[in-house]
Amino acid sequence: MWLFISGISFAVFKTYIGIVRYTDIKDMLKIAYAVLTTTTLLFLVSLLGTFLGSIYFSVVTLLINLFITVSLLILYRLGIKFLLLYFKYRNIERRRIVIYGINETALITKNVLESEYGTNISVVAFINDGMNKSSDEIDGVKVYYLQDFEQIVVSQKIDLFIFSDFSISHFKRKRLVNLCLEYNIKILSTPARNTWNNGSFSGRQLIEMSIANIFEQEIVSTNTTEIEGAIVDNIILITGAAGSIGVGLIKNLIPYNPGLIILCDRDENKLYDLKAELEAYKLNKTKLVFILTDITNVLIMEQVFEKYKP
Repeated sequence: MWLFISGISFAVFKTYIGIVRYTDIKDMLKIAYAVLTTTTLLFLVSLLGTFLGSIYFSVVTLLINLFITVSLLILYRLGIKFLLLYFKYRNIERRRIVIYGINETALITKNVLESEYGTNISVVAFINDGMNKSSDEIDGVKVYYLQDFEQIVVSQKIDLFIFSDFSISHFKRKRLVNLCLEYNIKILSTPARNTWNNGSFSGRQLIEMSIANIFEQEIVSTNTTEIEGAIVDNIILITGAAGSIGVGLIKNLIPYNPGLIILCDRDENKLYDLKAELEAYKLNKTKLVFILTDITNVLIMEQVFEKYKP
């Protein structure tokens, strides 16, 4: 009886759908709802059994079963997830990151990076434009003077620099950027607040800064009417869709209501993250197709063109 009811509950809540290494809060809630439903049904069966003099489960037994089953199933999925992540990243050198700014956005950026990339990254410093914060720390990470940046770059071997505060003079920004370019450090910026979700953002929303962004050059305007005419209701193929440029392109295309967007990428993890991120977008009539492939695979690409005709 218990196995039968459990099987039905888990099938209804589709706990079997999803990849273990991508387990998140939604998967854990599905497990909890399925086990809670099983417990409730067993309780009702037990009540009926007391009148028929047959099956009976005590309330204490059902509650213990609820707690143990939920705990073990969630711990199992999380254990497998972290074990896979450990073996995946154990030989990968940690990326060392510096964040410019000491505001709320800077702290959110640090938390987002550590939450999504775990031990694969290390935020080693915050940079402050002021002159009275060098001895302070934010969430255990030291805040340095702006003029100490080159010393940090050399001593800490920085891989990534992120702007979280844009209230910096053009001269100082140029100085920071030139140092980054000199030491081959990638430059990113946090997304605009109106693109955040529930007071935060994902690591995928970090923007790789172009030279025009960095030095605040004028952006050439485009004729949106012509663009809309070329995109609306049409079928569009984007290769490298899960990369930073691909994601930005997708988000700019969606408002023009294409009929279908075919998203190709060879990185399974990033493609999965992209699919989860785009679920929050209002797509209207636009349909999305996700294809895991390398564009050098001629056979698959020919099938894509034959089937969808982008």
